[in-house]
Amino acid sequence: MFHQKESCKFLKIEIVLLIALTTFVAFGQTPKANELPALLPNQTIETELSGGQTHRYKVTLAANEFLQVRIEQKGVDVVVKLFDANQKLLAQMDSPNLKYEFEILSWIADKAGNYEIEIIPFESQAKADKYSLQRIESRTATENDRKRVVNAIPSPIKH
Repeated sequence: MFHQKESCKFLKIEIVLLIALTTFVAFGQTPKANELPALLPNQTIETELSGGQTHRYKVTLAANEFLQVRIEQKGVDVVVKLFDANQKLLAQMDSPNLKYEFEILSWIADKAGNYEIEIIPFESQAKADKYSLQRIESRTATENDRKRVVNAIPSPIKH
């Protein structure tokens, strides 16, 4: 009888310790695999991309905030897309500038929320090469920003 009580007592202690340890480890972990990395104002990310890969970044915007991202292509021709929180394609840019120029995507958020930048290679079989992604400092949209966004000529949506 004494043995059963002690076993039950130790089992309860082990369960409490396991729960505490699991909670401690869970809160100390890095972001989940399905969580997108944030692209912050004035941040630059340099990475490598090849055919078949897709890179995604989260941007959080306020209503009427002007967003501009610049992608310097360093050997890989990319297409840059902007999606809203519901995965609706809002804008796409693929200038006819091949592998060593800039792609610039500008947008004015009509409402506050999370948006997603997607970068894919133009060629599905592209060899691995680098690009640099920079988010320009955000600001409240000006009249000039509105003209810039309206006059931008996005590429036809084909991906």
